Amino acid sequence: MIETEYPAWKVKCGIHDDGTYILSTESCVSKNGEQTYTFNNAFSITNDDGVGYSTAKAYSIRYTAGVTYTIHIPSDLQVTEAKLYGYCNWDDADAYMQMWNNATYTADDYFFPRTKNDKAQWVTHVIDHAAHPVTDELAFRLEGKQACIIITLTCMRRSTAVENMQGGNQPSLTDKVLRNGQLLIVRGDKTYDALGRQITDNLK
Repeated sequence: MIETEYPAWKVKCGIHDDGTYILSTESCVSKNGEQTYTFNNAFSITNDDGVGYSTAKAYSIRYTAGVTYTIHIPSDLQVTEAKLYGYCNWDDADAYMQMWNNATYTADDYFFPRTKNDKAQWVTHVIDHAAHPVTDELAFRLEGKQACIIITLTCMRRSTAVENMQGGNQPSLTDKVLRNGQLLIVRGDKTYDALGRQITDNLK
């Protein structure tokens, strides 16, 4: 039951595990042109200029220079690392990450080389957020030229209900607890059994 029904229940309730979450054309469920980029892992990306979703080479997504994009992070996750794998699809100038998570950078920091002889020049940049994990929203902005990027976010669960219980506070996020030999799932102030049936409104 734990191996089969519990994972299905987690998907239904939007519960996420530690690990990597890829934002690419392969995981995106939006159609070309839609202004919200929705992914099958509960992440989404919006922008401040009405730019529509557009595909590029090798599962990358096109991001327009001069537009602020916002990655919306599921409420039970925090980002500890970001990997940007991409290229600039113009041949007359480079693209670069001018702003990432409200920190600004120069054209020499996180840049994506221009296309040469019709060949994309792929690069990888890794941004470490382990010291200050990012929650809720992560904004970024390119300058120079348009870049085509696959974003991979390494995430950890936010503080758990078990930790909150040990501190004497009511849990605020989702976690598994074992009580009287029964596996229970705590989400906010509600408790469910492993099949998703609510047991009580208040965890005492």
